[in-house]
Amino acid sequence: MQALFDLDEDGAAAVALFSRVGWELDDVPANLRAGGDLLLADDFSVARIWHTPCRYAVRPIAVEDPSRFRASLIVEGSGVSAADGGSEPFEPGTLLIHDASRGAEILASTPVAAIHVSHRWSRILPPGASPDEVPRHLRPPEHYAAVLTAMVNATFEQRDVEDALGLDAWLAAIDSATSALLSTVVPSRQGDASRTLIEKAAALISERYADPAFTSAQIAVHLGVSTSQLYRAFAAQGTTPRRVLQQTRVRHAVMLLPPLATPAEAAAVAAASGFGTGRALRKALREERSGSES
Repeated sequence: MQALFDLDEDGAAAVALFSRVGWELDDVPANLRAGGDLLLADDFSVARIWHTPCRYAVRPIAVEDPSRFRASLIVEGSGVSAADGGSEPFEPGTLLIHDASRGAEILASTPVAAIHVSHRWSRILPPGASPDEVPRHLRPPEHYAAVLTAMVNATFEQRDVEDALGLDAWLAAIDSATSALLSTVVPSRQGDASRTLIEKAAALISERYADPAFTSAQIAVHLGVSTSQLYRAFAAQGTTPRRVLQQTRVRHAVMLLPPLATPAEAAAVAAASGFGTGRALRKALREERSGSES
């Protein structure tokens, strides 16, 4: 694991900074300036990189493993990404999925700050799915973008790279958030009719958990079944839709909560996780702790 923090580079050094996250830049203007923070491992890398407005061509490094997944979540700035004769605008909240076998031309009309994640497709995609099924340009649900951004920021803010166990936990959380981002856009190979009621409900919970008004009753309405039918299906798995919804919200809240969170921070996490208030979040955390201890 290699960690590089607080970088501020220009010229060739800025180009080298991009190469550390798997990109070779062509036709780069001489006044390119870039900086950021990087964590690099054998099979995973995550970075926060900013750069000045410019037009440049990007292509994967030749020796890069074609099975590698690469994406950029735009945090600040705007521009256009062009590939295969088409172009897509990007702005804050846009997730750019990069094809490992093709390059693209980037026109950044303003200074850009982005989170870059590199991993193996096999660790990100659901079983049986192909990278070809993933749109390279898409907008993820806002709460998933917030989760990924918060986790990456927390990773770099702690900067305790000597604690391998803690770092692995942070990277696993980023991995999970990235998987959640992609799971909303990767089509299932199974037809909708063949999916079980549990699978449909779980997918709906993953999409809607951040809405505090979303309830078990709405799951039943959306899926066109009775509440009792929904609860019977979950009971066969030893749980309830309400419990799965709460566990999903708690899991994402724990990912976002900083150590020794202030009341304001707890309230913000509660709002982003579907609890609505810090009090509701604290109650759910107590329930989950007591449930795991019993």
